[in-house]
Amino acid sequence: MKRSAFAALFALAFTNVGLHGQTPNPLSFFPHHLGDIWEYVEAGHPEFYWQNIVLADSLGPDGRYYIQTSQFANFIVDTS
Repeated sequence: MKRSAFAALFALAFTNVGLHGQTPNPLSFFPHHLGDIWEYVEAGHPEFYWQNIVLADSLGPDGRYYIQTSQFANFIVDTS
């Protein structure tokens, strides 16, 4: 009886630890800070590359991140 209760507790604790690893912050994977540089290389032609630099980043009154870059118009980072 004690052994099965310990096994159940261990399984519950192990499952709980695994669930926290499944919910990362989306902004951790997206370079959105001032000065971050995105580099692009054309497939099959490594000599053709260009950079896109983050010129400004801000948090809007609605809680969303707004980005201005050197190559693209302003856009919103979707964190959902």
